Amino acid sequence: MPTSTEIGHTGERYVVEWLKANRWVVDKWDTQAPGSTDIEAHSGSKKILVQVKSAVSPNEPQDPSGEETRNIKSRATKLNAEAWWAKVTLNSNLSLKSEIKWKNFD
Repeated sequence: MPTSTEIGHTGERYVVEWLKANRWVVDKWDTQAPGSTDIEAHSGSKKILVQVKSAVSPNEPQDPSGEETRNIKSRATKLNAEAWWAKVTLNSNLSLKSEIKWKNFD
């Protein structure tokens, strides 16, 4: 069974790959602290801050807590960015099981 660190890092990697494939430039992704950092990206003049929640099926990624929501919205405001979160569901070998689900915090 993969560790929570492996699950978090893998989920973040899939989000970074998706962003790059969709013409976003990833400005910041701290791979040293998977599962606890946010991904900063921009496309043209639009900036986003993404929090990633990952889980291995049959589990589902949890929604961000109230505190996490407040924190990311506050950070996004300071960065003049939109706050988003991405839910990533993986299978047991850490392949992407389904499409990434995106939600705007606003």
